[in-house]
Amino acid sequence: MIESPTAEGMIIISENLIIFLITKLYLFKSFLISRPLSVGRRTVPIEIPNNAKGS
Repeated sequence: MIESPTAEGMIIISENLIIFLITKLYLFKSFLISRPLSVGRRTVPIEIPNNAKGS
């Protein structure tokens, strides 16, 4: 009986972590898109996985 609330708490914490990471990635992508000048050097490593998926 004592373990169930801790398990639920862990699930809630993991869900919050996933949501936090997704929002952080979304903000990071939107930041890169809104600043193409700063993206100039970073486009090369970003395009590599896309080419790997295409092939």
